[in-house]
Amino acid sequence: MLMYDVDIWSIRKRAGRPKPWELRWRVGERPHSRSFKLKPQADGRRAELMAALRDQQQFDEETGLPARELMALTSPSWYEHVTEYVLMKWPRAAAKHRASIAEALAVVTPVLVTSKRGAPRPSVLRDALYQWAFRAVRGPEGTWVPRHVAEEPPVEIRTALEWVAARSIKVKGLEDPALLRPALEALSLRLDGGKTAENTARRKRMVLSNVLRYTVEEKGLLASNPLPRVDWTPPESDDEIDFRYVSGANYSSARAVRRSARAGRRTARHTRSVGSSDGGAVPRAPCLSRPFSFICSENTSLPTALRTTAGCSVRREEDASPLPSTAISGSGRAKRCSRPAR
Repeated sequence: MLMYDVDIWSIRKRAGRPKPWELRWRVGERPHSRSFKLKPQADGRRAELMAALRDQQQFDEETGLPARELMALTSPSWYEHVTEYVLMKWPRAAAKHRASIAEALAVVTPVLVTSKRGAPRPSVLRDALYQWAFRAVRGPEGTWVPRHVAEEPPVEIRTALEWVAARSIKVKGLEDPALLRPALEALSLRLDGGKTAENTARRKRMVLSNVLRYTVEEKGLLASNPLPRVDWTPPESDDEIDFRYVSGANYSSARAVRRSARAGRRTARHTRSVGSSDGGAVPRAPCLSRPFSFICSENTSLPTALRTTAGCSVRREEDASPLPSTAISGSGRAKRCSRPAR
């Protein structure tokens, strides 16, 4: 039971004992004491208890410890905590959301450990967490339990789970935001070491944020969510189109589009006829409303997104008729052409 009724007494010396310096305090009706070999040790512990009292922390009557020390002592490991989180979310989560939760936690959990000594292979550890620890199935009594509890996993899977369970950090330790940075970096990497897509990293970070909110709001294991205090951005993604993987385009069509894109205005230009001030014709000028446009053949296998550029018409090469003339100003100078309409 937590309470504020605390008395901390001065240190006394008991001669003839291996640890002669004794610190005594009382919580409620229950006395507590601890002996030290050196007086500075006893003074340090007394200062810690006095600081907790000044911070208006409650003390536990049974153990005599301040509330924060008691929470740190009884804090579950990260592995135990997220396993409980998965079981809580599993019944109401859709299939894709279940997979997303398991994937994100399987990436983060191997990083939040006290030591990497004796770690199993990353692929084995990932499979153990993703397929067994963070996957719930119906147990014999009809309740949701982790898969490795209801079924017997392979030896290497069980060894990997025992390793991560023994070395997982305490949830209370996550009050230090520095411990979360390696976890966020792991979210941005694939198993082979390459960078993951930006939207994938954001999705996994959202799962981690939800777990930490659950830790703070429902379990009360942390005073606040430490994730916003970590300055981290997902890796930049490459938005360039790889025409080798354009759906529906055959190899020859993709090559033609790539050549047109590289050539720019030289291979595909909108043209227009304008008149001079004296009624004579002047050479056709390229349309400057878009940086370039494509001229492709009428190939039904080529996607519409490639046959028609943003706002510009695509014409057959053999039917490259001029666009309608644009009116001129009274000074005889040609106006800048607007985007042509089909």
